[in-house]
Amino acid sequence: MKKIAISIIIFFIIITSIMQNLVKAEDNKVEPESTTYEISKIGMTIKIPSNFYDIIQGLEKNDEKVSEYQGAKQNLKKMGIMLNAVESLDENSTEEIIVVVSKNNITTQLVDIDNIPEEQMEKFSNSFFETIKQQATGLELIEEKVIDTGNGNKYMAVTTKSSIEQNTINTVTYYTIKNQLLIGITNKYLNKEIDTQKVRKYNRKY
Repeated sequence: MKKIAISIIIFFIIITSIMQNLVKAEDNKVEPESTTYEISKIGMTIKIPSNFYDIIQGLEKNDEKVSEYQGAKQNLKKMGIMLNAVESLDENSTEEIIVVVSKNNITTQLVDIDNIPEEQMEKFSNSFFETIKQQATGLELIEEKVIDTGNGNKYMAVTTKSSIEQNTINTVTYYTIKNQLLIGITNKYLNKEIDTQKVRKYNRKY
């Protein structure tokens, strides 16, 4: 369990560092409905609002809109960022979705969350949440809970609040373990409350 805790600590530090960085961008045309993104590297699909722009995909396509981020392209890959979608390419963007993945010799020992027996899930999740509490420097932990999205996927959800200068950042991160991968999906809201009515269900294909 100690090795697992170390892996969670490293991963949470990465998630936290990402959440503390506000994204710059330029206006993006608003479109209705949602778009399904396939993250083939981890065999996962995720639905996000159609008006969001994925910086990672933009970098892969050498889109001029995100040319200022080209220098950070390799670092983003090393950090395991698979998707970084922003509400708009504007410095006043108020919402962001980030998918981060970690795999190493420690995560290879982790069991898929969906395969953890119900009677063991509470003990496992409590250990996970306790590790996060110990590492959540500068963050106010609002809620931790295990959720089932209804499509066969379980997540350990952590809701936090933090402040940078005069900005308030509210986030909810959904953690899961699949195929020896520790995956975190973060919804970040800048200077506004988390939209609990906007339920995003994450679908995985393996």
